[in-house]
Amino acid sequence: TQCYSLKWNELETKSIGDSSQEIVRNIFSKYENNTLQISALSPAYSYNYDIGEKDSLYGKDSLLLRFEKVIVKLSPEQVPNKILADFSFVDKAQNKIEMDNVDLLRLVPKVEGPENLQYADMLEKEFNRFGYVFRKEHKEYRMIQSSDDFNEAIESTYRCKITNNCLSQGKWELEVTSEDYSDFSDRLHAEKNLNQNNST
Repeated sequence: TQCYSLKWNELETKSIGDSSQEIVRNIFSKYENNTLQISALSPAYSYNYDIGEKDSLYGKDSLLLRFEKVIVKLSPEQVPNKILADFSFVDKAQNKIEMDNVDLLRLVPKVEGPENLQYADMLEKEFNRFGYVFRKEHKEYRMIQSSDDFNEAIESTYRCKITNNCLSQGKWELEVTSEDYSDFSDRLHAEKNLNQNNST
């Protein structure tokens, strides 16, 4: 699997025991309201490793879509063999992108296989791009507006992804994908016909 390929065949949740779920609950229970708050790094418009073109909206100011905080709250109702949590990504203008009932087990891969291959398996999973895709048409995420300019992002966004970072261990990404057909005719007849997807 190449660096920028989402690994679709690794998304099935493996069965876990009650003890594993209890360990995760204990971690969240140390924080108020079972909620973790994590600082986020926004790589800014000059970041060179984005998959597609950068959305021009992303470069307009220093606040909009510059996510600085991730809030992860353990869902009050759990189901067998999953650990469900609600995610909220907050930018510097206090706009939010939220996803409910995300199974944390799909974001934390297990080391599998025979003992002599477990190190290779761990490396492969640490630097592979697996994760969640949230779809607009299925209402799998919410965009909550705080600043005026965010309405444009709400209209153009159609996918959000939480993805394992393939360039550095222990890091995860929020990717917001938008579509822009305003210059479709010019692109169609250009020497380089790039797609209409933009990344944030």
